Amino acid sequence: MSILFKNEKGQQIGTGIWMIIMIIIGIIFFVAIMVAAGLQLNFLGAIGG
Repeated sequence: MSILFKNEKGQQIGTGIWMIIMIIIGIIFFVAIMVAAGLQLNFLGAIGG
C-alpha cells in the first residue's frame, strides 16, 4: 500500500488512509472474534443442554 503513495503530499494521505484501513480491519476482526465466541458458546450450550 505504501508503494502507491510516494509523493510528499500523497504520503500523508496514504498513511492516513492506511491508518483508517487498519482501524477498520481491527474493528471487524474484534467483532468477528466476539461473534465467533458467542456462536461457539451457543453451540456448546445447545449440545450441553
